[in-house]
Amino acid sequence: MTDEEVKIVVEEMEKMFGTLPDPLHEPLRFAHCVKLYRYYIERNSQLVARTVMMIADKVAIALILNL
Repeated sequence: MTDEEVKIVVEEMEKMFGTLPDPLHEPLRFAHCVKLYRYYIERNSQLVARTVMMIADKVAIALILNL
């Protein structure tokens, strides 16, 4: 990751969790926040992918029925 990408991720984590624990003084809490963030991002992307596939299926069925 570049420094800019890290800054973006930290900003997104701060939006999600508020003030983040200091990684030097509270490394376990910070690691937990990172794990939760990664889980939420992965889960959200899976939900979006499923939704897109469902919409694509409905569009394909509608096109077939209209032909």
